[in-house]
Amino acid sequence: MPDYADFVRQNLHRFKHVEPFLPFDNPSFGNPRFEDAPYHVLIVRLSPFRDVDRSLPHLFLFHEVRRALPDAFIDLAFFPSAGERALFERKGIPYLIGVQSLRSADEFDLLIISNAYTLELINLPYLLIRSGIPLFSSQRGPEWPIILLGGSNALTTQSIIRENGDSLVDGIFFGEGEGLVGELVRLLQRNAGVDK
Repeated sequence: MPDYADFVRQNLHRFKHVEPFLPFDNPSFGNPRFEDAPYHVLIVRLSPFRDVDRSLPHLFLFHEVRRALPDAFIDLAFFPSAGERALFERKGIPYLIGVQSLRSADEFDLLIISNAYTLELINLPYLLIRSGIPLFSSQRGPEWPIILLGGSNALTTQSIIRENGDSLVDGIFFGEGEGLVGELVRLLQRNAGVDK
């Protein structure tokens, strides 16, 4: 699978917000080399970085996952700004790229999507489609990452569930995440490869 390091490095000056990408290979993430990690987690925000840069959910999730899976490669992804979306489309780049790995979402084992408010949820199908990820859970086999959604808007996510129970995500997390997120990701890592 390709990484998008060359694309990001050559086009970073065109990005509206470069902060999430810098420094490259940020040591504060505490990641092993991507290839050496036993598990890969991408934490996704459904809004552009500028809208959530002072928000805490992605940082909370990062630290919960890091405590639970110290050897995992954990990365962040943000919904691209309008200019970035146009650039990504012109160059055939998926919207979901980890800011540290510079790899697409399909190379991860688990996507944890933080949904803060209802309007943001409309970005989810668009983000999946523009990242080359099949839209519904029933269309994604074991080669695709597990997709979980949670956050303060989780109780209103019935709009992403079809009448037959199929959904844009594989699971919805309700409630407080302290401690439980860690348990959940450990369970998912232990059962990697098992049918969703």
